[in-house]
Amino acid sequence: NNDNKPMYFGASGFGTARPWISEFVTRVGGSIPATPFTRPAGIVTGGVCTTTEENGCEGIAGDLAIADIKVPAYVEIGTAEVCTDQPDKLAREIDKQLGKSQVMTFKYYKMPNPELQKFLDKWMQSKGGGTGPVPEEYCDINRNPSGNNNPWPVITSPKSSQPLTGTISINVNAFSPTSNVTKVEVYFDGGLIGSSTTLPYTDTVNVGSPSPGTHTFEVKVYDSAGATGSQSIPLEAVGSVSMSAPATVASGSNATVTYTYSGTQLDSASLLVDGSVVASCSGGTCSWTVGNAPGMYDIQIRAKRLGVTIDSNVEKVTVTP
Repeated sequence: NNDNKPMYFGASGFGTARPWISEFVTRVGGSIPATPFTRPAGIVTGGVCTTTEENGCEGIAGDLAIADIKVPAYVEIGTAEVCTDQPDKLAREIDKQLGKSQVMTFKYYKMPNPELQKFLDKWMQSKGGGTGPVPEEYCDINRNPSGNNNPWPVITSPKSSQPLTGTISINVNAFSPTSNVTKVEVYFDGGLIGSSTTLPYTDTVNVGSPSPGTHTFEVKVYDSAGATGSQSIPLEAVGSVSMSAPATVASGSNATVTYTYSGTQLDSASLLVDGSVVASCSGGTCSWTVGNAPGMYDIQIRAKRLGVTIDSNVEKVTVTP
């Protein structure tokens, strides 16, 4: 009631308040000038999604709205190329070159009241819906394997410690985390054997007849910021095997055959008699238990290094009774 006392049991606004309000409105209504108004337009379904992608809003339900009145967009959809290991940040050119990028579609739900956005974001994350707005910051991972900001090469060919022949097949690329690579130079044992300003750099270079042992293949990189970087790998020129064997051995005896290798080391070595392996060798010595019948035989050392087969000289050995 208007005296702040509770209404009696069973009372209602229709029965209690309506009579005097109706009388009041009738009494004062004439003092209010009549004002025409336009009936609102029809109710339609309006789009609530905005995107720059073709068919990007497909599957996003609309909302009810009054015709001719734009519905505020509260779903934003866009795509961006981001880092595979930082999907919430944009990919840089270096990330794209190294295959560390991917294209992602981002769906972001917006609250009409910005102050409530954080609550919607948290709820969407808990439900696994939406991916947040399109990133604006770039990845900050240092792609240089050394962890510095210098350019660096990637050597595809030759491979580290591969057997070295008279020619080297070169296939190198180079990257800079801060600017553009301007040139690569290739060195063999400290001597320049090639250079290029375009990448990747491929070439075949004749290095003559390298001496048996380890050699150095190096690539130097220069970028537009004035920084340099380099990487080197070892290559190995395979040597030769020289064998020394007794001219005569007795059948059933134990014979010793020696050999030397002109390179760094061998992976394995075996003694062959008429092409068949009869003993394993190591440390420059082969112990041969002569089980052959009397006669003359060809003996030889067959060694392996880095997958290369190395045959020694062949000697004639006479087996006596």
